[in-house]
Amino acid sequence: MPDFASAFPAILLMGLVNYGTKLTGYMIARRLKSRETLQQIFETLPGCAIMALFAPIAIKGDPIDLLALGLTVILHWITGNVLLATLAGLAALMLKTVFAF
Repeated sequence: MPDFASAFPAILLMGLVNYGTKLTGYMIARRLKSRETLQQIFETLPGCAIMALFAPIAIKGDPIDLLALGLTVILHWITGNVLLATLAGLAALMLKTVFAF
């Protein structure tokens, strides 16, 4: 297991890279003229990113994993809230781990 002295710089660097990519995207987006199609793409991206995280579960998952994925998709479809749906799906997976299904 790595010690704190070697792990901390890596975590800090990942945070800086993440912040840098968001800042770069913001700076580029400021220069673009507002277009309806572009706005629709930006509104769709968070959901696509979340589904990219959960897609491996659909491929390799057991039935409990697939139920958690289904809960996430249905809750997002009903509420339109990506954060709520993601937290519900993660909570279902955590319950699976706690109760060792």
